[in-house]
Amino acid sequence: MLNPSDVYVSGGTSDLRVCWTDKVTKYDASSFYNWEQDNLPLHDLDERTELLWERLGNPTSAITGMSFIVSAGADEGCYPFYFSTVSSCMAALPDVINYPILVEVLSFGDLGSLEIPSKVFGPNGALEIVNRNSSFAGGVQLSAATNGGISLQEYNGDYTDYSIASSIVPGGSIVDQWEAGASAPTLAFDLQNAKTLTSSIYATSTATRYADARFGADLEGLYVFSRRVYADGDNRLTAALGSTLAPWNTGASNFRNASGFAFNAFDAPASVRTTEMDTYDVSTVNFLTDSEIKWGTGGTGETATYGAAAFAYANHLSNIKVQNCNGPIYIRNFAVDAKHNFDKGIEVLNSDVFFERCSVSRANKAGLHAENSNVVLLRGFVAYRNYELKGSTRTGIPFETKRVSYDSVSSYGAGIYANNSTINVSSTYQRDIDKSTEASGAEYPSYLGDIPNPSMEALYCLSRNDIGIHAVNSDIIGGRTELDGQGFGSWTDATQIFSELNTEAGIKLEGSKLDNNGRILLYGNYRGLDADDSKIATDVLKCKDNQAEALFLKDSSFTYGNQTYATQTYGTNFSNESRFDQVGLLGNGTHLKCINSKIKPVEINSVPTVYSQFFTSGAFGRDNATEGTNELNGLLPSVHITENSDADLVHFFGNRRKDHATDNGYDRAVYGSVIRVDKNSSVTTRGSHKFANVIAGAAGRDKHILHAGVFCDKNSTVSFQGPTVIGSLGVDVLADNNSKMEFVPHRNSDGELMVSAYDLSNPLNHTTVELHSTRACLVSKGNSEIVMQDLGNYQSTFDNATHGQGLPTTKFDYLNNIDARENDGTYRTNVSGGYIQFYPNAYIDTDGITGEDRDLNSASHFTDAKFTAYAGVDRPISGVDNYYIRQLTTPTYDQIDKVSTGGMCVRALEGSKVNVTNVHFPCGWHNTSGQVYDLSGSIPNCTRLRIWNIADDSLVHANYVSVSGMHPVDSGYHGPSGDWGHNGAPTGTPDTGAISVLDLYGKSISLSGANFPGASAFENRGPFRLFFSTDPACNWLQTSSLDANSSGFISQVFSQGYQFSANAIAGNSSQFNSSAELFSLPRFTDQNNSTGDLVPSGYYYASEMVRNPYTTKAVLDESASNLFANARHNSVGKCKLAKVVNIYYPYVDYPIGGDSYKEAEVGSTRGLASVNNFDLEKGN
Repeated sequence: MLNPSDVYVSGGTSDLRVCWTDKVTKYDASSFYNWEQDNLPLHDLDERTELLWERLGNPTSAITGMSFIVSAGADEGCYPFYFSTVSSCMAALPDVINYPILVEVLSFGDLGSLEIPSKVFGPNGALEIVNRNSSFAGGVQLSAATNGGISLQEYNGDYTDYSIASSIVPGGSIVDQWEAGASAPTLAFDLQNAKTLTSSIYATSTATRYADARFGADLEGLYVFSRRVYADGDNRLTAALGSTLAPWNTGASNFRNASGFAFNAFDAPASVRTTEMDTYDVSTVNFLTDSEIKWGTGGTGETATYGAAAFAYANHLSNIKVQNCNGPIYIRNFAVDAKHNFDKGIEVLNSDVFFERCSVSRANKAGLHAENSNVVLLRGFVAYRNYELKGSTRTGIPFETKRVSYDSVSSYGAGIYANNSTINVSSTYQRDIDKSTEASGAEYPSYLGDIPNPSMEALYCLSRNDIGIHAVNSDIIGGRTELDGQGFGSWTDATQIFSELNTEAGIKLEGSKLDNNGRILLYGNYRGLDADDSKIATDVLKCKDNQAEALFLKDSSFTYGNQTYATQTYGTNFSNESRFDQVGLLGNGTHLKCINSKIKPVEINSVPTVYSQFFTSGAFGRDNATEGTNELNGLLPSVHITENSDADLVHFFGNRRKDHATDNGYDRAVYGSVIRVDKNSSVTTRGSHKFANVIAGAAGRDKHILHAGVFCDKNSTVSFQGPTVIGSLGVDVLADNNSKMEFVPHRNSDGELMVSAYDLSNPLNHTTVELHSTRACLVSKGNSEIVMQDLGNYQSTFDNATHGQGLPTTKFDYLNNIDARENDGTYRTNVSGGYIQFYPNAYIDTDGITGEDRDLNSASHFTDAKFTAYAGVDRPISGVDNYYIRQLTTPTYDQIDKVSTGGMCVRALEGSKVNVTNVHFPCGWHNTSGQVYDLSGSIPNCTRLRIWNIADDSLVHANYVSVSGMHPVDSGYHGPSGDWGHNGAPTGTPDTGAISVLDLYGKSISLSGANFPGASAFENRGPFRLFFSTDPACNWLQTSSLDANSSGFISQVFSQGYQFSANAIAGNSSQFNSSAELFSLPRFTDQNNSTGDLVPSGYYYASEMVRNPYTTKAVLDESASNLFANARHNSVGKCKLAKVVNIYYPYVDYPIGGDSYKEAEVGSTRGLASVNNFDLEKGN
């Protein structure tokens, strides 16, 4: 309820002379006068002296203050208490103000201009100008009310899609308080009962105040601004500019029947709209569905939780100008409507001014223009439709054109424009509570959880301008932190700044600073936040339904979680848009584009308990989008970090489940559909037990098969730390051109573990990774790198079963307190819960396979915010305590088969590297002992291999690995048999003769006499299989019978370093003669003696088909040699096999075979460790 005693300047009872005698009385020698007349000139001079003294602020006087009232029709004269106009009152004020002055305005209609030029304020001087003919409503609910929002919106039936309101009505039990004239704080009641502090004079002139004709037949025009501010009931601003619709029935019989507040909204109905609106107004179009995003819903009978904040004014100014005033000046409760007659609605030059609950509309250049000034905004500020309009032509670009072909214009109209100034959105939270209690003697009304709600009564909204806030070399500061940073209970006491439906940007910063406590909400603009050479720090930033980028940062820095408090998150699934995270980006063209900029959180301890999410969902931007074509034209990244930028994203959620076109236009590759990081940039995502990193592609294989979810390019790095799931993508992560992807524990830029920041004493905060793909999980090409490090503790897992228990783990060279590193044990504990799990799938549509959801197409997937802990021993995978992908809730192999058919886990090409150190691979699938990958093999699970493709001259280096919570040898996984079951090789084959060798370490009766390692048992252990590059000619090889079903089989055999069971022949086609064109295939008909004719058939050895067969492609320690079932086979080089794997034993203090042994006898080789490996973190 409007409190007349709520003033900043108390005023006083002293008078202003204001006027003087125009001419000093004069006499000549012929005049006759007496002594009384003789004094007249002196009186005249006294008046002038007093007035001049008054204009200088009555220096040395005992004046305590002055109060004035502006009321139309008032008589003005000397020593006035009333003024008829605002301008005449301002003209009467002293040039030097040494005492408090309070001016209260009661007039209706057009107030003209308010100008305050060149006032100098002394130590005790202050000026407050308050418009009493106004009222304000909060979007709150009294805790005692059963159904009662104080103010609710009702809606124009033709515009419910846009939530354009037609009236503000009291809700719930508030209505009952209107009986018998009871007072209640609502928009209508406060306007009807508006009065001054000085002399308690009402603005109305009738005893029954709601019946004043100036609210009915004599209405000159009302100004109303209203917006719902509750999270679940969000809508856009409704504005009425000079509405002549009677707000209530002035002939009603009581207050109750006059409690509503109706108006004609400026945006509706069509008869009120101006011609430029439909052409230039923002109407965001989703380029993937080719439909307008009509955010906001509304209808009659709204619930109390949808309370609306509202400002109403029964008068308006044409402009305000304050120049060269050091203040303080308080200008309160004014609506300014420039009607496109003024370039600047409110202009502040070289001054200090407070504006409270003011609004400004229809200025050509700026609603509020501040130059070299300090401006404080209190209790709300609205800027609406400030842009240049010449006749019916708006300066700018029609939005339908701008959506698909952006271009800048020479000038923009801004809601707030600041140049070399400070705009402070200052909270009056505690003052509001204190003033209300003083006035009523009762406790301030509370909201949810008995939280006072003055912030919910403030409406900061910049709507339908060219730019909401445009700052040049300026600071935008202030705000109030939610619950003053103290806890979770409610979100209603934080300041909220809405900037919406602006045709260029919600906020545009040039060489400026935005430092805000509270929430910044940027909805439905062309761009949300556009920053160049600026610094941004926010508590909560939410950007929704912006046509282009929600956040566009160039040469700037952005720090989020400004006051590091736990926000009120309203949901943990993708579909809930009524939520507040530290950063929430929903339904934008591109959520974030960062050029030569830095993004980081405020660094604190216990991040999981304070931070919610860096939440992104629903991006719809396309490259070269054209409306109405339904052509994909290249999906733009949801997040693009480029050109020397770095982004640190806490609890990153990247949801693209529904981000796809409605047609079949999926024939374009998308490099980084969720995150693209390139040109010497980096991204770090950090998950925890509270919120995992979740990156989800479009639902349906056909919609994501050509998508790399995360793309790292051109000397860039992406780091995944903490619980992470990536899935429903063709490729989960792709690195190219000297770039790196890494899966590592939480650590800072110096490589130090962030033990306290992420509570690494809790294993659920360790880096656990699940990767699901329909093409390949991880791909590295162009001299790039894949790093998996410290995702588990090898010492604890090795000790879980027989083989590992027998190893001299205390003599290993990594994390073993070598060289006085006593903290290694603590380090191992702080990474012990980590793992990486692959869920690859066949490169073929598998939807037809009954009972399987391998595309993760079901709506049940990717709805959780975090990994789930298993109950008791209900764990499908040994050594894993939590999971994300839903099918793992039952401990059977078949549950993994529902989401993974095997396939490409890792691919390294074009000189790339894969480095694996101290990593746990849970696996948990069926043993895959088949010779090749085959989705539909006779024993399907046997042939659904999990593949690491180390192509051309790429290299994998793996050590200290665990499988299923134990040493890989103990896990039970193994490869195929040792031989093919018959003799099909040339008898002259070295070492093995005619035996058709498959895997020298596989179980084989045929090899038993030759004492090969796999003779009596499977020694080719491992859940994965290495695939190397081959001579492309082998793709033409088939069985000697030219069985078409054998096509591809033989090339897979050679890719693993194996040899085929017998002769093969190169097939021909009508377009290709392999005999004539594939010169690597011809063989002598007598291979043993190299005689006979050359024909494209015969027995082919692995050393002939594997590319660079004697170049090392894998360097593996003893544990990693049991990670890949064919690793040992490829380390031998016998019987014309390729030799591409080196195996070593990483012992520091073990005299036989230790690659890092350095303690040989004196006089022998003491003091030299490895000549094969180097790692600064190891003892080698």
